Amino acid sequence: MSSIPLAMALCILQAVPSTIALVRAKDQGTKVLCGVLAALDLVVGVGPRLGLTLSGHLFEGACIALAVLGIVAAVRVVHGVLGTLIATSGILLALIALRIIG
Repeated sequence: MSSIPLAMALCILQAVPSTIALVRAKDQGTKVLCGVLAALDLVVGVGPRLGLTLSGHLFEGACIALAVLGIVAAVRVVHGVLGTLIATSGILLALIALRIIG
């Protein structure tokens, strides 16, 4: 039985609430932001399983972008629980990518 990497789990943890927020959003800006966030999560998290590899610096930059976009999305999303999941998983992913924790 193989386990999934922590980065993949955090990307999935951010992609699912982003997709829910995308469906529930009322304004166009939030829909675009959550859509970009979910797409970037899929590239970073599931991409290595599909053969799409990211170099070290590109992975770090994408994880930092996920953290920043997650914080912005958390402010824009109406539901607090979704915003908290989006921001927290993005920040944890950036901290792991920068080798501060993990």
